[in-house]
Amino acid sequence: MALGYVLFKLKQGELILKLSRARLWAGWLISVFFILFSVLFITVLMDPTREPSRWVNIPYMIFHRHLFALGFVWIILICTLGHGGWVNQFLSWSVLIPFARLSYGAYLTHMLVQFLESYSQRAPVHLSLPYLWYHAFADFTLTYLASAALYLTVEGPFANITTWCFEGQKHSKEDEEENQTEMSVRQTNTT
Repeated sequence: MALGYVLFKLKQGELILKLSRARLWAGWLISVFFILFSVLFITVLMDPTREPSRWVNIPYMIFHRHLFALGFVWIILICTLGHGGWVNQFLSWSVLIPFARLSYGAYLTHMLVQFLESYSQRAPVHLSLPYLWYHAFADFTLTYLASAALYLTVEGPFANITTWCFEGQKHSKEDEEENQTEMSVRQTNTT
């Protein structure tokens, strides 16, 4: 929410952020550290030979999601300011547009896909790296197929209906402005 507010103020011109090269690099390093720490430190906590410590486990469990989000907040802010470089080019790549449109549907359906897969297991599974990669790819594929179905049956049609409903209001305002302009032009011509 804070990032949305900052981006709004930047767009309105009420806030101007000028960052030095050192601050940009420091921000990138901190951002990458937050993201990698949030994702990879769990392997330390899940090590079966490690003795659990409440002074390590509890702060990590409390803050790792916030740190992950802060890492991406920096990336979004910097890309918006035009300092993203190749990261901005990659995130703006046209191939990613369908995934962006389907991301909300994927958010809504991914747990259903995972629950269906895990609850359909009739026997214990031997975990291995190929098995995990296979199921990660299968979950990703099935989630985005379900998301595409959800988009085509619900989100897309309702977006079209919403656009159609509010389109008339926009045209009426534009028509009023055109009529006012035509009337003022006629009045100046007659005088």
